[in-house]
Amino acid sequence: MTRHSALSPLPRGSAHVSVVPRLYGLGSVFGKTLRDSRISALAVAAVVGLTVFAGGEAMASTYGTATSRLELARYAADLPPAMRGLYGDPVAVDTVGGFVSWHY
Repeated sequence: MTRHSALSPLPRGSAHVSVVPRLYGLGSVFGKTLRDSRISALAVAAVVGLTVFAGGEAMASTYGTATSRLELARYAADLPPAMRGLYGDPVAVDTVGGFVSWHY
């Protein structure tokens, strides 16, 4: 006696992932996480970008000249240790990156 199944056998794995997504890990669980959270990642990137842009705009409008930026750096260097502990250690506040990281 032989039994015949109504179900056909499962096909062999024919899904082929190309080399580039495989190198970046986009076909893995990591890639699925990135695909599932792309809206939230874009939202966080937009908020960080707006913060940096607003900080740069504030620095450009307040400390537009080189002498005013040097004066800001001198004031930040002259802060007492208690204020440094409260506000954070000022590092390169005469640049946009240092200003944004110290103020925001």
